[in-house]
Amino acid sequence: MLTRARDLNGYSIHTADGQSTKIDFLIFDDENWAVRYLVLELGFWISGKKVLISPVALEKSGEQSLVAKTSKDALRNGPEIDVDQPITRDDEISLHKFFSWPYYWDFPPHVGSSGSPLYSSPVFTASRYTASGQPKYSTHVAVEEVAITHLRSTKSLSGFHVMARNEEIGRIEDILVDDEVWAVRYFIIDIRNWLPGKKVLFSPHWIRGVDWDDGEVYLEDTKETVKSGPEYDHSIPVDRDYEKRLYDYYRRPKYWSSAYTEE
Repeated sequence: MLTRARDLNGYSIHTADGQSTKIDFLIFDDENWAVRYLVLELGFWISGKKVLISPVALEKSGEQSLVAKTSKDALRNGPEIDVDQPITRDDEISLHKFFSWPYYWDFPPHVGSSGSPLYSSPVFTASRYTASGQPKYSTHVAVEEVAITHLRSTKSLSGFHVMARNEEIGRIEDILVDDEVWAVRYFIIDIRNWLPGKKVLFSPHWIRGVDWDDGEVYLEDTKETVKSGPEYDHSIPVDRDYEKRLYDYYRRPKYWSSAYTEE
């Protein structure tokens, strides 16, 4: 299911011992756009404390509700990590060791945090990665500024300017997350400056790069192409038919096809 990040932020997380808390925001990997952690607000138990939990430790339990495979005390007593500062690999190692989570960085790049493929299409995978599994394209403009772990928060991405061939087309309002495999599927782009009220979706895998310092996302497509793309309405769930129209419009390989076809 594709869900806006702002809607996920209201989801309840129930611990193994029956306690509950809320999602504050998400942390994703800006290389393959996998969600690496959910940031939980423990204000119900410890004022002001926030903790990280991996998608591998979560199960769905109903609409807008998830179950954590750990207890309140484990979350409360886990490694202290400042989620408002860059997260280092040492931070992650201590976290994964404490909770016995697998090291996602040992997985192939097309595999998500839970060990499931982020996309099943060989065509899509071949368009993004070399035979050795290295990304063909960097999403970074200033390489020297890249954090080692490539971790970003959904809070930091909101409001970024979207540049279509160096001409601004709009701003990122939110993202759509696939909460089955925990992947960022689309940016929600507000193009109200050109077409009042219209919003469009654009895959992060189609972008040319991101300047994280200046808050800009760069596209290869023209302003006219993006403006004329299929409209997004958050009141209507994004289904496979909509995604097919979107991918056909931009003539991109579809991430869900399991065969070397464009169906």
